This record gives sequence, C-alpha cells and structure tokens, in this order.
Amino acid sequence: MEISPKLQHLTNEEIENLVREYYKSGLSNVELIERYNISVNPSRLVSLFPPLVHDDLLCPYCSDEPMISRRPSKSSHHDPSPECPSCGHKQVRNCYCQNCRDKQEWERKRFDEIKREIIREDYGRDYARRDLSELTLRDAVYVSALARYATSEDLKFATPYEMHSPPLAPTHGHVRSIVRHLYREDLIGVDTESSIEAFVFDDELTRAPEYYPAKVDWHFLPAIEEDHKRAFLNELAELIDAKWKQEWLDDIAGLWREIVKEEALEYYFHLLEQRDYQIDAIGEKTHTVFDFLIERFPLSKIYNLTWQAVRDVTDYNVKEGIPRYRGKNNFVGAIQRKAERFIAQGWDLRDSRRDFNCPQSVISAVFFNTFLRRGDEGFTSLPPQE
Repeated sequence: MEISPKLQHLTNEEIENLVREYYKSGLSNVELIERYNISVNPSRLVSLFPPLVHDDLLCPYCSDEPMISRRPSKSSHHDPSPECPSCGHKQVRNCYCQNCRDKQEWERKRFDEIKREIIREDYGRDYARRDLSELTLRDAVYVSALARYATSEDLKFATPYEMHSPPLAPTHGHVRSIVRHLYREDLIGVDTESSIEAFVFDDELTRAPEYYPAKVDWHFLPAIEEDHKRAFLNELAELIDAKWKQEWLDDIAGLWREIVKEEALEYYFHLLEQRDYQIDAIGEKTHTVFDFLIERFPLSKIYNLTWQAVRDVTDYNVKEGIPRYRGKNNFVGAIQRKAERFIAQGWDLRDSRRDFNCPQSVISAVFFNTFLRRGDEGFTSLPPQE
C-alpha cells in the first residue's frame, strides 16, 4: 500500500508505532511530530496515516478487493465509511460510484419494463367500433369538439387537457366529464405507451388500477384505422346536416343545460378569482343554486346576476372585515337571494355580454353553432323544455 512521502523515512514498524501512539499514548500531535521527525501541520498528521484495511469487507464489484477507510482523528465521533480503492464504491446507503449508478439504472429499467407490461396488460384492451347510427347526440358533439380542438394532424392522438384559447370546455371538471364519457364509449383510449408516471401501481407491483387522465396519452377513435378516421368525421358532418333521429332531438335540452351550467360556473369562478377568493371544490349547494338559475334565466342574465351578487358580497366582506376563508361562503347564497328577488318582484334583468376572459368554449360553439345552428341563442335564450 502506498505510503505518504512524508512518512517514507520511517520503517513499517515505526509507522505502526506512530499510529498506535497517536490513539493510545496520550501524546500531543506536536510531540509525535517531533519524536518521528515529520514535516506536517499538527492538525494534518492523521491524514498521513495509511488507511485502515477491512479484510472482512470485500467490494461487491471488485473481486476479492478489501475495502479501506481513512483513519479517524482522535476527536472524531464518526468512523469514515469504508471505500473500495479500485472503483471508489463506498459502504453507505446512497453510494454514487459509477458501479452503483449503473446498477440503479439497470434496476430502474427492469422495474420500468415490469410496469410497462402491467400497463399493457391492464389497458391494452380491444375497443369496440361505434357505428355512426349508434352515436348519441352527446357522443357526436363531444367527438366533433375534440376533433376540432385537440387532435394530432394524423388524428391518431387527442389532447383534451392541453390549454388552448378558446378552451375545449368551460371548466376543468367539464373536461374530465367529457373525457370519462368518451373513454367509456370507446371513442378515445389510453395509449399503453404513455409515460409510466401517468399510472398508479399497487404495492405488490401487479396491477395499475388508476391513472392520471391529464398525464396519459389518448388515442382518438381507437377502434378505427387511422386512414379511415377522416372519412368517419366527414360522415359524421353529413349526419349533423341531415334530419336528426328522435333520440338526438330528445337529448337537446339536457345537453343545452349541461353546457350552460358549466359556462355559468366558469364565469362565477372567474369573478371570485379576480377578487382573490379560492374555491376548493363545488359543493351540493352550489350545484343546486346553478341548477335553479339555468331553469329560469338565460346565461346572459345569469352573468348579470352573478356579477351583481359577487360585487355586493365583496363590498360587504370588506366593510365588515370578514376574512376570505369565511367570506367565500356568502357568494352562492347571495346569488340565489338576488335571483329569487328578481323573480318575485318581476323586475327586468338586463342581459350581459360574454366576458372577454371567458370566451365561448369549443364544446359550446360546436353544439350551438354546428349542431343546432342557433348561434347566440345558447347565450341569450332559455333551454327548451324536456
């Protein structure tokens, strides 16, 4: 083993005596330096000692190579970690030697391969091809909106969660609802080559029971060959222009209400965010109030009601010094009371215009313009009776 140049004037026996005396004799470093005629700063004396050889601890990577460690100073409370003199491997939990990094990379790839097979097993199902005649109005509107809004040039993939202006749907919750519906109806499908981080695996690493919808890649019309998808969409456009079947006519009112409600909620959230109020989740009370509104007012008037109520409550909260975490609970009730008062008094409620910050969503434009040919009636008129 290589000896420090500053100790080479000593024999092996003298070096052993020096080390022993350093730890056990009680002599100071200065006294030892003078006794053995060593040219070194006293605080650096221990760094000249030959390393401790651990004959019972072999490097896992270098065959039959005993590990070594630096000699600790007399004042040290911790022994230096053993280390391989050949490859630098350290006997610690998080060793960063090249061999350990290679091993970790190999294990990562092995686990990734296992996870990929689980994903393919759990999500690599066959999708049922939907005939155009089987599509509901909701199916057709959702597919048409997605095709216009967020598909790759070759129509292979859909990206419903990408942020665009205008958005696919008024709210994030509505986007999730659309994605769930399309997936359930085999009109989009999870790509089994999506990022592994998009899936949640069980502790035993045998299944991937959950996934993050916004992180996976989505196949668009997975049951249809890629070179036939454009023809499918063209035929769907012809179906939209033709005479509708009764089932589609019966579904108009429900879809109208769904879209208007989400647009009303979008505007409500926007007004609160403008005033630095954060809504963590939509409760049953909020749903009940907005269901009440869309049955009695068109969206243009709901905008006005909501704006007035949010303005009044904000002013009240500031005047009374009500903290935001409590004040945010007052808005929905104020909207309902204001709406009921307008109804009871028979007052005329002016129509508002669309807010520039809440542009008409793609799903709304496709439904009211492309399918119904109603234009702004979706904003200024009540939904038809079911």
